[in-house]
Amino acid sequence: MSGAGSLSVLLLSLGLSTLSVGSARSLLERLSPTMRARRRAARAHLTSIAQIATGEVVKVVGRVALAEAPLEAPFSGRPCAHFEAAVATKQQERHHRQASTQATRSFWLRDDSGRVFVDASAAIVEVFHDHVWTSSELDPEERFGLERALYQNGPRWQRLLARKDCLRYSEGALVEDDVVTVVGLATITHDPTLAHYRDVPRRLSLVAPQRGRVYVSDAMHLE
Repeated sequence: MSGAGSLSVLLLSLGLSTLSVGSARSLLERLSPTMRARRRAARAHLTSIAQIATGEVVKVVGRVALAEAPLEAPFSGRPCAHFEAAVATKQQERHHRQASTQATRSFWLRDDSGRVFVDASAAIVEVFHDHVWTSSELDPEERFGLERALYQNGPRWQRLLARKDCLRYSEGALVEDDVVTVVGLATITHDPTLAHYRDVPRRLSLVAPQRGRVYVSDAMHLE
């Protein structure tokens, strides 16, 4: 089924069949989990880590500090707490995304007043793709490395090698010391990395609210 056909079926299921395709796409984008999380983040109260009140949904701007063994971004090889990588093909002067992958690990967020643990097990992460490569502009060594990454990612990615002369690779990552905005429910959680003494080791954490998810953005603090 085409994208327009799929959209029509969804509109019928929502009772919105009288909307134009353009209006419907705009509405569905506003209803998406990412857009809802972004709107909640815009409304959340900005605070420093030292002033966080537990039991409240708060917004904090700080720097990423790795808390677990880092991920490796698939194209650049950067150690990171989160990555998103995508491959697009060029058609009629526009790039159309064909495949993407992402992964996230929990991390520490720190500012001048302290640090807080960010539980990213239920997180929406928006990251700017700051690394971009176009296959036609790469030297042979760079191109080989990116094509090898495609091959290692499985059949869907391997099929893109049939069009390897017109691919656009892009990648975004959260690396150590990146500035990000995080919105989540402030709470006290168990810290398994600390030794157990008389008191149970605890840490201040940002976790997913009962209805929602932790939201992380590396661009929201710039708005």
